[in-house]
Amino acid sequence: MARFRQSIAWFRRDLRAEDHAARHFTLYQSEWVFCIFIFDREILDKLTADDRRVAFIHASVMELHGELQLLGSRMIVLHACATQAIPALARPLQAQAVFTNTDYEPQANVHDAAVAQ
Repeated sequence: MARFRQSIAWFRRDLRAEDHAARHFTLYQSEWVFCIFIFDREILDKLTADDRRVAFIHASVMELHGELQLLGSRMIVLHACATQAIPALARPLQAQAVFTNTDYEPQANVHDAAVAQ
């Protein structure tokens, strides 16, 4: 039985539809799941416009979006500050939980704590 009515599966570094722990637990514990990826301005605004990593991430996100569509889902993609965007999205979506894979980078821990607040 679902524990949450509506939840967010927040994709970050791991951009796979299959074998994705956070997505698995979101689907298992929620009636409705919103898949989200944010091109985080707190990270991207520090990079040059021609940074190849951004192009690679964009292509990976579009591939993930296509995979999710084949599975009967879709993804919300934003260009925003994640620490502000996740809470701002959770309210209108009426999400009771946010699931994401653990990120062990120190800056990611700071972001996660800010989102949790």
